[in-house]
Amino acid sequence: MSNLLVKAIFFLALLGCVSLAPCEEEVDISNGERLDNGQILHKGVIYEKGDYIKVNATKVTACSKLVIRKCCPFGYANVGRSCVNSTTYFDAPVWDDYKVLEGVFARDIFRFTIGKMNCTCNMVRVRVSQIGVLDWSDNWHLKSDGNLFVELTTSIPPWTVLTPDKYCIDTFLYTDENGDTQARLDALACFADEAPSNHFEVRSAS
Repeated sequence: MSNLLVKAIFFLALLGCVSLAPCEEEVDISNGERLDNGQILHKGVIYEKGDYIKVNATKVTACSKLVIRKCCPFGYANVGRSCVNSTTYFDAPVWDDYKVLEGVFARDIFRFTIGKMNCTCNMVRVRVSQIGVLDWSDNWHLKSDGNLFVELTTSIPPWTVLTPDKYCIDTFLYTDENGDTQARLDALACFADEAPSNHFEVRSAS
């Protein structure tokens, strides 16, 4: 047997070992609600088709993942204060502390609970891209730890980091200057209702 063939077999064996690695933590979702699209809803969390294992006829398990919030159900997008049917595919790039992670997307490493968060007293729900001077500024990104990094250029410090209970992300539909419907990834987040004069300016809220 040639050295090249031996190396190829060894490499494939390593791949097999990696793919069969057990979960660090396993979740039993056998009692979850089976949805028509193949997803399972268990304790408010969506488990997508292909992201869980049917162990036998009655038991279904999945590896534990961080849970973040999608503003509207899958298959829906956000328009104003409402969720509407949409065929636009939903996903989001993921960052580490410094840069976007190539080939890594939210639906790969997170699971989602559905619905807009309830902001506490003296907080309002704000569309993150419309904080500040320019509309639709790219001023936020989703981090691999599940937190949301938001730039606040007129604030000190000029950024904030929001935990998953303080934001939701989704596809937002809007009408452009030509009257056409466009889709854009955005986030809703909870911010203070009244900010000091040296803080950011809230231009619109949803």
